[in-house]
Amino acid sequence: MRVFISADMEGIAGITDNEFTTPGAPDYERARRLMTDDVNAAIEGALAGGATTILVNDSHGPMRNILIEHLHPAARLLSGSPKPLSMMEGIQTPPSFEGKGAGGLGPAWDVAFFVGYHARAGTADAIIDHTWTGAILEVHLNGVEVGEIGLNAALAGAQGVPVTLVTGDDKAAAEVTALLGDGVHTAVVKRAVGRYAADLMSLNEARALIRDRAQAAVTAPYAAPYAPTPPYHLVVGWGKSMYAEMAAIVPGARRVDGRHVEITLDNMVDVYRAWRAFNSLAGTVS
Repeated sequence: MRVFISADMEGIAGITDNEFTTPGAPDYERARRLMTDDVNAAIEGALAGGATTILVNDSHGPMRNILIEHLHPAARLLSGSPKPLSMMEGIQTPPSFEGKGAGGLGPAWDVAFFVGYHARAGTADAIIDHTWTGAILEVHLNGVEVGEIGLNAALAGAQGVPVTLVTGDDKAAAEVTALLGDGVHTAVVKRAVGRYAADLMSLNEARALIRDRAQAAVTAPYAAPYAPTPPYHLVVGWGKSMYAEMAAIVPGARRVDGRHVEITLDNMVDVYRAWRAFNSLAGTVS
């Protein structure tokens, strides 16, 4: 049993605002330990369910948040940025000693976990709702509005890997269920009161919940991978027209109107790379 974990920070137990999630902010060092502990709980649950190989991809901000000195020794860690597939780096990579994955005998991973994830941009009363950056108002993939959960699940699904666990607040859990169905296990570690306020579960209770759901996520019947049918049509709505102007530079992209840019490609990996290029170019202007 091989488990891929993508770990973000906004949905981690105990975290409520940007004072936790921003390097250099007052509570950031605390947040790093909180994040590591939630990831460890997911690892422990996966191991209890029979996992033999676990890769954790640090997927928040600078992507060097997880404290490797406190990470469970059963897992390997992908740390640092940039990475070719960013939040999903490693999803195509076969475990080196198992000989599976791209060009091998099947998907590189049996299941994927999203730990500490958050709701998409524009979700009411969700903890730090956004999609990738604050510059984006909306994203649609094949006509379905998605956030990081949907985009990353689609990339995993294109590799034949189902997402079986998502941890975060109640709004993220609702988004998961609406998009991926009831077959995905969720661990709701806090209930959002507003963008920067939440009813927090105790940390011990939250970690116990994550362990329990992670174990179930590797032992219960899996939901099918989230796999929109190609060609993949991505539409991104930006908060400022200048962001759209820059994103439209990507070869194959088309500016639909002042704020929207679209691209259609046959390969989900290429769509994800185009998505990253959109954001990189938009990030060059203020």
